[in-house]
Amino acid sequence: MLTHLVHRAGSRVRNSTMLRHQRWLWQTVEPQWNKLFARVSEDTGYPAELNGETFRLEYAYGARYDRQDRRTYEPEFYLPFVARIREGMTVFDVGAHVGIFSLGAGVRVGPSGRVFAFECGPDTAATLRRHVGFNRLAPPIEIIEKAVSDSDAGVTFYAYR
Repeated sequence: MLTHLVHRAGSRVRNSTMLRHQRWLWQTVEPQWNKLFARVSEDTGYPAELNGETFRLEYAYGARYDRQDRRTYEPEFYLPFVARIREGMTVFDVGAHVGIFSLGAGVRVGPSGRVFAFECGPDTAATLRRHVGFNRLAPPIEIIEKAVSDSDAGVTFYAYR
């Protein structure tokens, strides 16, 4: 939790009225700060609070989603989605991205349920895999590196980078 406290203190400094607009300073400091935190949390993930739950994520995602203003993550979809999930259910997360919905589902389905997380982007699927591992949710979460469609026709898929 020390990492979390240091990150929060740094965020307060970064967003202080006096320093918020010092672009020259943040262009120098932030890359080093991010590298340090990524290195410190690479084995266990960074504990990020999203929608009242704590998930361990890569620092780049954890720092982005763990907001001090406590704004919810995709509230129109996430909150109703997880509210319907019960222990033992089977859940499909199509286009799982980095796994926020899959993690929420994985916690709720318990050991008797299953979550199938579909993510076909290779880099994104690797991040998803790390997030599932950080949170010790494999099983019930199974990652499937495939696209899902309502058609057998081929399509062009563009992945980041």
